[in-house]
Amino acid sequence: MQVLTGRCLCEGVAYEIRGELGPIFNCHCSNCRRWHGAAFRTRATIQASQFSWIRGEELLARHHSSEFVVKHFCRVCGSNLISTYDNDPARIGIPLGGLDQAPTNRPEGHIWVGSKAPWYEITDGLPEYETWPGSHAKVRETSSDPPRQVVTAPPAVHVGLAEALRKGPPPGGNLAVPIFARGSLVVALYTPEGTYPQKPHTRDEVYLVARGTAAFFDGERRTALEPGSFVFVAAGQPHRFEDFSSDFATWVFSYGPERGGSIP
Repeated sequence: MQVLTGRCLCEGVAYEIRGELGPIFNCHCSNCRRWHGAAFRTRATIQASQFSWIRGEELLARHHSSEFVVKHFCRVCGSNLISTYDNDPARIGIPLGGLDQAPTNRPEGHIWVGSKAPWYEITDGLPEYETWPGSHAKVRETSSDPPRQVVTAPPAVHVGLAEALRKGPPPGGNLAVPIFARGSLVVALYTPEGTYPQKPHTRDEVYLVARGTAAFFDGERRTALEPGSFVFVAAGQPHRFEDFSSDFATWVFSYGPERGGSIP
């Protein structure tokens, strides 16, 4: 079994880690850069049961760097030692700079590169992530965690305007032809005929004009629409299309909770 030791600069504090480290990442977030006074912090996560203080625990000082994250450092020399998590006490974050030995695994990538120091250039060829490497949980993984189930993303869906038009007419009770649905999102194609005053909808909606022209009335003003026009309508807001051309068609995207929500 791998045994690693680490210590602070003045050597008043020392610790031991028994077992493998979790995935190693170079974190470029502003908190890590400030905490370490460096371009990034190389870190991994372990189970709290793998960690023990060898000496100097009485020399530790602590600081909440965020709501749940506690940084532990030597109050004599200021060396950064470990991170603990109030909302996940079974895990400990380890900065690798304090280790006396090399761990068996190596860094897997750079995270939070969207916040990296502007004077530093990444040239090692490791994967780069704007924020988390897929999820926050990936950074908190330890070597003893069970393998994560790989969730395969659904295949991309493409529906052209001609195909959508062939799906009409709309089913009974509907003004638009359903095209696609996933989660809270429902996509439809609206091709109005004659005059039909629309009632306010129970969810937020986005219209994207596919072809033709029309006037959009929101209860107070009229706006001319053309292909490519974008309209957002909050749930409950009166609105309707007027003076639409014979070939007018618009995509309708309904989403979010009933009775609306915040604009995305």
